[in-house]
Amino acid sequence: MQQARRDTFDPEPDDAWSLLQAVPMPLLQVDDDERVVWANEPAQRQLGARPGQAVAELWQEAAPGDAAHLIDASAAAPGGALQAARDGHWYAVSRNALATGGSLWTLQSIQAERRARAELVHQHELMRLAREFGRLGFWERDVRTLKGRWDREVLRFWGLNPDNSTPDYNDALNNVVEADRQALSKSITESRKKAGRYSARYRVRARDGAVRRIHSQWLVKNGADGQPERMLGLMMDDSEPYALARIASELESQLALAVDLGGIAIWRHDLASGRMHYSPQGWRALGREPHPDGMTLDEVRALVHPDDLQRVLASAEASMRSPHPVDLEARYLHADGTWRPQLLRRIVLRDDAGQPTAFLGVALDL
Repeated sequence: MQQARRDTFDPEPDDAWSLLQAVPMPLLQVDDDERVVWANEPAQRQLGARPGQAVAELWQEAAPGDAAHLIDASAAAPGGALQAARDGHWYAVSRNALATGGSLWTLQSIQAERRARAELVHQHELMRLAREFGRLGFWERDVRTLKGRWDREVLRFWGLNPDNSTPDYNDALNNVVEADRQALSKSITESRKKAGRYSARYRVRARDGAVRRIHSQWLVKNGADGQPERMLGLMMDDSEPYALARIASELESQLALAVDLGGIAIWRHDLASGRMHYSPQGWRALGREPHPDGMTLDEVRALVHPDDLQRVLASAEASMRSPHPVDLEARYLHADGTWRPQLLRRIVLRDDAGQPTAFLGVALDL
């Protein structure tokens, strides 16, 4: 008689246990008292499992300081999943009842997933700090309807309560300073036509009247139909850096004016090249045309009165030994042939290793 065809493979009991032994993940046969009946080789190697051992012992500390515990083990129903840690390594544990009694525990490593989740949390924390301290905000709008969402920082840029809803596109545009409104509207309109990266700088007048300078960058992405669908953007509040730059520029201009009105010359002696460089007032004090490349040290010394040259050289040596400015009065030859007394003050500039790189000084025509 021809034997009936078997469509499924049903191994003999001994073969089945051999197959389970070959499974690369830890497997445990546990009785109703939650004691280990059998453990495959990975379970023995990774968990130290042995027959007769209480399952709870597998999650006890293997060494001082090692975190090893089972999470919600008592609350997990047969067949349900839970998480366990052993020597800092985490597993997802599934328990399935066996017809003969007890259950089969399958442990799958979730170490990579936990690392990825921890990294994601870390990245979110960094992003939160960047948004709070770096004046960054995120926004998005539907390309076709212009409905959108702003985060709390963008709402703050517009002078809105962080708990407010995102304003309508036209309402938001009306808060842009009028001089910048048309250019921004044009940029948004153009970006709705084609996927890509875009940016714009503009000023926003908040509800309290304050004006903020915004640098916005956004990415337009296509939808399933291949047409532009979403705008995802980042806003940076440049108000404070702009204000600081403006103050610095004003101070620089005021300093330049004060130096010019006071007749103060600024000079630098570069020790590597041996050349002297003067500010415009310095060239005027000597009555000479500015030289883009400065003057050689010998050319400058030739302008010092012979009776004052040794004092000038001694002043340079003293400056090398002192961290403080060194003063000197000496006479210099003007282009009209007269000797002009000048009050000089110099200090040594040094690199990170403490080596001198240049003399920096000022001079006043007396």
